[in-house]
Amino acid sequence: MKKPMKIAGTALIAAVGLSALPTQAFAAPTLLSESSASQQPTLAELQQRVAEAAAAVAAAEERVSRASTAADLMRDAHGTALADLAAAEAALREVNDEDAIADATAAAAAAADSLAAAKDAETQAAADLQAQVAVHEASQTALSQAATALKAAEEDAQAKQAQADTHDYAALESATQAATQAENDATAAHADATDALTAKQAEAVAAKEALEKAEKDAVDATDPDKYAQAEAAVAAANKVLQEANATHSDAKNVHQAATTAHTDAKDARDTAVANETASQAEVDRLKVAVETSSTAVASATTEQAAATTAKNDAQTVKTAADSADATAQQEKTAAATALGAAQQKSDDAESARLAAVAEEARLKHLAEEADRLLPMGAAGYFENRGATDALRVLTDSTFTLNQSYVKVGNDNSATSLDNFKQSLEYLKEANSIRQLRGVPTVNVSDAYMAIAMANADYAATEGKAVMQFSNYGTENLAFGSGSPFNEWYYDAQDGAIPKTILLQQDLRFMGFAISGLGPQPAYVNTFYTTDSVTNHTGTPVTSRTTAPFTVEDYEEDLDSYIYDQIWAGVRHEESADALMLATQAATAAASELTAAEKRHTDAIAAAELTASAKQEADEAFNAASTALTNADDALAAAQSAHTQNTTDLATAEAELEDNQALAATAVETEKSAAAHLASANAAVTDAEAAVVAAQQKKTTADVALAALDNALENLQQAQDASDAAQQAEEIAQGAVDAALADLNDARAAREAAEAAEASALADLAAAEAAQAALLDAQDAHRDAVAAEAAASEKRDELKAAADAATAAVTVAQEAQDAAADTLDRLLAAVAEAEERVAEAQAALDKAADALDAAEQELAAANQALKDAREAYERALAALEAFEEGSVTPKDPAVDDLITNGTGGDAGTAGKPGLANTGSAATLSIAIGTASALALAGAGVTLAARRRSTQHSVPSE
Repeated sequence: MKKPMKIAGTALIAAVGLSALPTQAFAAPTLLSESSASQQPTLAELQQRVAEAAAAVAAAEERVSRASTAADLMRDAHGTALADLAAAEAALREVNDEDAIADATAAAAAAADSLAAAKDAETQAAADLQAQVAVHEASQTALSQAATALKAAEEDAQAKQAQADTHDYAALESATQAATQAENDATAAHADATDALTAKQAEAVAAKEALEKAEKDAVDATDPDKYAQAEAAVAAANKVLQEANATHSDAKNVHQAATTAHTDAKDARDTAVANETASQAEVDRLKVAVETSSTAVASATTEQAAATTAKNDAQTVKTAADSADATAQQEKTAAATALGAAQQKSDDAESARLAAVAEEARLKHLAEEADRLLPMGAAGYFENRGATDALRVLTDSTFTLNQSYVKVGNDNSATSLDNFKQSLEYLKEANSIRQLRGVPTVNVSDAYMAIAMANADYAATEGKAVMQFSNYGTENLAFGSGSPFNEWYYDAQDGAIPKTILLQQDLRFMGFAISGLGPQPAYVNTFYTTDSVTNHTGTPVTSRTTAPFTVEDYEEDLDSYIYDQIWAGVRHEESADALMLATQAATAAASELTAAEKRHTDAIAAAELTASAKQEADEAFNAASTALTNADDALAAAQSAHTQNTTDLATAEAELEDNQALAATAVETEKSAAAHLASANAAVTDAEAAVVAAQQKKTTADVALAALDNALENLQQAQDASDAAQQAEEIAQGAVDAALADLNDARAAREAAEAAEASALADLAAAEAAQAALLDAQDAHRDAVAAEAAASEKRDELKAAADAATAAVTVAQEAQDAAADTLDRLLAAVAEAEERVAEAQAALDKAADALDAAEQELAAANQALKDAREAYERALAALEAFEEGSVTPKDPAVDDLITNGTGGDAGTAGKPGLANTGSAATLSIAIGTASALALAGAGVTLAARRRSTQHSVPSE
């Protein structure tokens, strides 16, 4: 019963903390009229008074909200303290049970009898164990003998196996196969060498026949006189050809010199004539150029004067255009800066609006979900948690056999949130009972709570139990008012089924439900030792979707869910107001952005016009400057050209006279060179005919000498081929001899390999015989081991029986001690329960005092709120009268309005009241929001709730 008292204590501390805040924290701020009554207010001061009065109203509203919350908390704490006192008195009645104490005394006596019987059993078990020890020792001797025989057989087998293992059987077999293959290869090699010898002998005969033919063909070539006559004929032909070539070469040189001289003379004549013609043309051209350049100098002088005037005019226009463009560019830059700021402001406002839209949509969805889930009671809670099987237990007729009895949404159903929360209190009481009796507390799960609810609605309607989910422990059922634990535990005798179930040691989970659907309430307490059960079709029902919950954690999560759903609508209304303000700000920023864009567009257009005008002025000025420069250059060029043309004309006339004389001389020279060239052509033709005749004679002599050289060369080649064939025949004979020796060696190696393999196979047969003897020894040893194991197992069984008997003595001793401890604990529990009653009474007294203080603070806060609202209405009336001109800042009626709420002749009759003005309406919304936030804060102060991941934390 300690837990409810601790919760009440927490609430009491929170409430006392709220009520103990200084009154000044909620007092309205001092108005200007009170601090400076001697001065007449201005418009700004009146507006500040209204704002201060509004702040005072909000502060007073918050004070009332806090005080109201504190008073509610104190009432809850007072009720909890009363309940704690009743519970403590009930606990005292429970533990102060004379029958239980008598039972504990009887249990201690029974435990002593059990201890004596256990000791007798221990003595008999020790005697049986001693007899079996002798049997076990005999089996060990037989086992030792079998082990000796096995060891000897193993040593013999190991020795023979070691001898056999010295041979590499695979290598021996491989060596035999390799030796056989080597013999076969040597035989084939000898045959191949013999074939090669035969082929080389045939080649030697053919080479000898070819040598004899070459010797016959080379008879003339080996005659020195005939070979010398052929060489002399070649030498004489070469000499005649050389002399003809020399004569032809000299004639060609003379012809080439004559050709060059004629070409040079002709070119000189053509050049001289051309120079004469060109000089005459140049003289004629320069005479015309002198006249033209004289006219150009006069024209360029006139154009230079006109270009100077045009440049001066363009400079004046350019200066004006530069000034106008600079002004326009400054305005364009300023407009761009203003546009960037407006764009950023609009973007920020739009981002804020979109965020507000998303938040409003999110909170709207949560509010709609709350409107849907809250009427569903426990079913809504399970759906929100994602507890699929728990939800199906309550809503799916194919999943739950008697689902039609479950009345989701009915206030009297076990699924209502009130009954759900109350059932958790009973679960905590069940755990308190288990803890008091030294039994571990159990956890709670979604599915098992849902099963209890379905069973409770059925039981309340039909007046009987229903076990519609299998393979779990059982359940307790009770009807009527009052705590069902009176029937199940407090008034039940030890050994009664409900009490036994409640105190079952291996329980892991419990469920509980209360249904008011029938003529009297039905209470169902279910019990589970496993994580999963099945429905009527055998489908598994998972107990939970998360880690096991303690009852306290589960209660906190349910409270958090209810809190979130109740406040979802308030948070949605707040988000709608925030969205409205964000939309207004975005609209205003968009309007500012439109104005900034127009200014920027206008500035760009103006800047473009001035820039265009500036560009045109710059281009005109540059063109005028270029024209003047060109005119200057043209005048200078014309003057220079005229001077140069006059000089060039004199030079050209002198050159013409020289070229006329050179042309006459060149014509005569060309005629003489043509005659000399004709003579040289005739000499070249004669020399070419002599060269052709000499070449024919040389060719005939060369052919005769080459025939003799070829015969000698063929003779040498035939001699070399015959020598090579003889040498190849000798080499082939050596290969045949070597192959025969290799064949003899391979045969010897094959015979040695076959002998080694036969010896190794004999050793292997001996090792296999020793291995068979070893197997027999192993069988004998295995039988001895089995016999020893059986004897050992029997000994161990008797030893275990002896140990069990000893353990039974220990258990009986512990039972006797436990019985004595139980008696002591019952007596101690009576003393502790009396102490708890005293503590609960003291807590109730403190709660009553705190409740009185909270109610007094609430009354004071309500009065302060009334005064603040009246002050606000007076300040607002004064401001409205001032704004409408019915009073002036110096008018005494202003202070009268602020002080008394009337303005004399100020013309305030018929003005709208506080609830009807725009400012007052806005203030009302703000005060309402502040009150909601204050209440939310009080809720958080009461208890720090643990929220599951399926819940969103409400904004504070």
